[in-house]
Amino acid sequence: MRHTLTARHARLVLLLLGAVLLGACAGTPSKPLPAARNVDLDRYLGKWYVIANIPYFAERGKLASYVIYRRRPDGRLDDLYFYKKSFKDKTYSEWKGVAWLPDPRDPARWKVRFIWPFTSDYTILDVGPGPAYDYALIGLPSRELLWIFARTPTLDARTYALLLDKARALGFPVDQVKKIPQTQAEAGQPGFQ
Repeated sequence: MRHTLTARHARLVLLLLGAVLLGACAGTPSKPLPAARNVDLDRYLGKWYVIANIPYFAERGKLASYVIYRRRPDGRLDDLYFYKKSFKDKTYSEWKGVAWLPDPRDPARWKVRFIWPFTSDYTILDVGPGPAYDYALIGLPSRELLWIFARTPTLDARTYALLLDKARALGFPVDQVKKIPQTQAEAGQPGFQ
């Protein structure tokens, strides 16, 4: 019997291979990554705009992206990622993931899964002031991936620079960080994906 690899199967194999490689990178930290102290999970949940990240295969080229974290009846968290492929798109595409706290006493350290059985660490490194936190800095213990979130589609230049400085001090390659276009006007501009 002859087996052929369809384009769909090839994409699935590449996606799984990429997830395995991402997991392998996440499992080799150089030194412990300090998490933000006193994170209040209920304040952290909700909608976050993805202001910037270190681009990788799953999020590269996504536009106007944001995430929503919310509690689930089973005690875990929904990790919902919304994005557009083009600013001409009328609706958002969505990926549904799940997150949980390995230690409920440490709400700054999560496990996240979008494709079973691949799980990644998620560490909240810093959160901003305000009743719902104004911004968040998130990274992997391997320091391979980093995200900057905000409650609004923009983040002032001073705060953005301070977050990059903090990430640099923690050993992240901030020269690889690119902003995510949240508007058509930002697409193709220097410093943006």
